[in-house]
Amino acid sequence: MNSSSSDFESREASRFPWVSSFLGLGLIVSLSGGVYQHSQIERLGQESAATRQELAFMRQSMAQGEDGLKDALEDVRQDVAVARGDAARGIQAARNAVAKAARKQDEKHSAMAAELGTVKTAAEQAAHLGAQLGTRLGEVSQEVGGVKNEVGSVRTDVAQTRGDLEKAVADLKRTTGDLGILSGLVATNGKELAALRELGERDYVEFTLNRDKTPRKVGEIMVSLKKTDLKRNRYTIEITADDKRVEKKDRGINEPVQFYVASKARQPYELVVNQVKPNEITGYLAVPKAKLPRRG
Repeated sequence: MNSSSSDFESREASRFPWVSSFLGLGLIVSLSGGVYQHSQIERLGQESAATRQELAFMRQSMAQGEDGLKDALEDVRQDVAVARGDAARGIQAARNAVAKAARKQDEKHSAMAAELGTVKTAAEQAAHLGAQLGTRLGEVSQEVGGVKNEVGSVRTDVAQTRGDLEKAVADLKRTTGDLGILSGLVATNGKELAALRELGERDYVEFTLNRDKTPRKVGEIMVSLKKTDLKRNRYTIEITADDKRVEKKDRGINEPVQFYVASKARQPYELVVNQVKPNEITGYLAVPKAKLPRRG
């Protein structure tokens, strides 16, 4: 079949020489078209391969982007969880603070209420005390009036006592003692001795001595009763002062018995017996107030 076609074409070409040219031209065009198509196909293949590479790169990039997005989303989720935890803790702390503030406010209210109650009680007590004070002031006013009356009465009594004292002192006498020295005023009873104390010229020590072997201390001295004579109102005593003993024999009542003590040598001590009983005497010791300075 092929040889027949070739023969036919040869005959036809000889009959129509332009046909061969046309066919050659067609063949050339056909070959050129095939080459062009082939080149286009190769170009398309290359472009398709590049496109595939780009698609693969894009897919890889998308996959990496998805992984990054997943990681970022996970980070966001974690941040959101942390933020929620912080917010929950903050809300709880705020609630605790509010509750604490509310408790403190309640405590302040309770304290204020208690203080107001105390103030109210104090005010009521003050009012009660004010009423009592008013009553007491009235009573004090009456008492002051009574005291004024008493003071007036006391002044009258003092004036009378002073008069009696002056009279009693005027009745007292000065006598010469057993040492030949003019004595102070001599008291013969308790009333006159009280008058002497009021004058304050000497200190006075009252005593009652019984007849005893043991001396008794009277003021700063020691006194021992040796003998009494009731009929004659006479007595005998022994006095010890500054480690010295002196016997006063047969002395009478209301007679100043005088002796010196070293610390008060300028003035004599005076012992006066006002009453003599069997084996007992009663009287007083007059002690000078002025003392001599001690020698070094």
